[in-house]
Amino acid sequence: MKTNKIMIRENCIEQRTSDSYFNATLTVKNWNEENPKLKKEITEYHRLKSTKEFIEYLKINENIEKPYFSSNKGTWMHPLLYVDFCMWVSIEFKTMALKYVLDGLIKTRHSAGDYYNQMCAIIMEKYIEFNGCKPVPMIYINEAKMINEIACINIPRNLMTEKQLEKITILQKINSTLISEKVGKESRKKQLSLVSRSL
Repeated sequence: MKTNKIMIRENCIEQRTSDSYFNATLTVKNWNEENPKLKKEITEYHRLKSTKEFIEYLKINENIEKPYFSSNKGTWMHPLLYVDFCMWVSIEFKTMALKYVLDGLIKTRHSAGDYYNQMCAIIMEKYIEFNGCKPVPMIYINEAKMINEIACINIPRNLMTEKQLEKITILQKINSTLISEKVGKESRKKQLSLVSRSL
């Protein structure tokens, strides 16, 4: 599932889930708030010869059509350009950016979304089989809430850690199987609670 959501990472860093681009405007704003005497501007970074060369390299050699773009939320950068940008800002920001680019949070989030879709498809199939009509959307929402409650995770998905998303994914997979096998809700809750405690 690749819907375009904005994940909030540590240090209030924003990353888009659809393409992994980072909000450079927010990053430099955070830097400027922490270092008022060493303020930086994205335009300074863009004026550098090395930045221009790197952007051209990304376009030609990495087939990245738009290494950065602007929106009403600021300037968004491809992860490779973002690391270069963070290197320009500071060593601390460079380390942070490398960790974010190398972790598996985006992949895990997509996987959780895919298994949510699978779970919803099975719910629809079984609901139609028993009731002869499609379920109301609230049924899917309630099922997702139940999974979150069982996992003891009460925050929106765009704020979840990689580990929390992995747990949600496992529970969604198992729940999908149980729904397919026509296991009732209370029995599913008990089985999912046992699995959740073991994770």
